Amino acid sequence: MASETVNGAVLHYEERGSGPPLLLVHGTGSYAGIWSPVLDGLARSYRVIAYDRRGFARSAGAPHGGRAQHARDAAALLDALGASPATVVGWSGGGVIALDLAATFPDRVAALILAEPALHLTTHPTPGTIVMSVRSAFQRYVRRDPAAADAERAPSGDGERGHEFNV
Repeated sequence: MASETVNGAVLHYEERGSGPPLLLVHGTGSYAGIWSPVLDGLARSYRVIAYDRRGFARSAGAPHGGRAQHARDAAALLDALGASPATVVGWSGGGVIALDLAATFPDRVAALILAEPALHLTTHPTPGTIVMSVRSAFQRYVRRDPAAADAERAPSGDGERGHEFNV
């Protein structure tokens, strides 16, 4: 896995294939490894870039600034890699960041694909999503556990389950 320093954070990324750039933005409680099952297939047609967002898994830097900071990081990563404009795929919380990237830096985005964007989580969080977020944040920040995605799939105690990504 390679790394690039952008906006004061070291972002780790994996790049495969050639062709039009395709940026994959993982959800909250996840990391770039969530895309592993589809990387080779996508790399047959695209230059695929999957990265760990600031403060997730192997990437350093505290996630200051929330979605806006993550969108600035994605734009800077695309610039550093000479990969603009890119088709941007965002899953769950990554979908919200992808939307922010497209709205703030439209020249960096050729197309936008959103898989289960977590728009409702920002305006109407449920007890289950709050528990999932706290559990994931604990594993990410206190334990520095790159497998914090597993916490997102754990039962929340109120009958809800976290999002699951099936390819």
